Parts: sequence; C-alpha cells; structure tokens
Amino acid sequence: MKRLGIVTAGVCILVASFGSRFTLTAAPAPKGPSVGDVYAVNAGLGTSVTLCDQAACSPAARTLVATLLLPAGSYSIAAKLVINGFNSTGAAESFCYLNAGATVIDHIAAGTSLEVPYVPAALQAAATFSGPTTITITCANNNGLTAGQNWQLMATKVGTVSLQ
Repeated sequence: MKRLGIVTAGVCILVASFGSRFTLTAAPAPKGPSVGDVYAVNAGLGTSVTLCDQAACSPAARTLVATLLLPAGSYSIAAKLVINGFNSTGAAESFCYLNAGATVIDHIAAGTSLEVPYVPAALQAAATFSGPTTITITCANNNGLTAGQNWQLMATKVGTVSLQ
C-alpha cells in the first residue's frame, strides 16, 4: 500500500510511506556560542545622543552611547560612531572609550570645529572574558554641545586571542 501525504506546520513536509515506519526526530538543541558567532548592536542612521560635558556631568563624567552583553569567550571587537559638533559654537574636544566592564580597552580623542563639525571615530580591541561581560562605548566632551551618532558595536567570537 502506497500513501503520499503533505503535513503543514509553517513548512510543507512530504512523507512517503511504503509499509515502513518513519520516525521524525527534532534537531539537537543549539549549543552555546561558537567561533564565528557575531554579536552586534546598531543605532541606525540619524540616532544621536548629546555627550556629557566632563566638567558639569554628575555623577559620571561620560555618556553611555552603546552597550552589548557577551557570553564568556574570546572576541574581536569593533565599534564606530560619528562625533557631531554641529551644535557647537566653536571648537570642541571629545573623548570616547570602549569598555569591558569597568576596564577601558580602547579610546579615541576627536576635535570638531565650525569648519569640521563631523569626525568619524573607530574603536577596536581583542579580548578574552572568563564570564559574561558587558562591553560599552562611553563618551564625553568639553562643551556639552557635541553628540555621538550612528554608532555600531560588534563583537565576533574567535577561537583564541594571543596578545603580543
């Protein structure tokens, strides 16, 4: 006896029966993160946050721009943002930090002016974390009129990090 049937549950599955029994088994559950997994957060175009004036901010002297929680492992980390001094009435100095928990793992300084109101900024690091770790981008400036915008933060799991 030959039967042909279609089973639908979001996806069509074709099953043919030739007097034998077929057993469907579920795929194994996914394991934890593996080499090549990418974790990312993206602000999207036009997103902007005004950076804290280092002299006036309280209690922290930096503005949190982006945050990303990573599981234990080794990572290649890259971040980018645009320092936007468009609202400044003059030159401004901005500083951004890539942090792993409370530890700064990279930083940049950027100067904007009336002639150059937009400055691209890039941060990067390679790190190994023994447990879950939050990585962040934090920034500040010297006038409270500068912003961080269009940021992205990405971490790619790698096999091993060998710092030399």
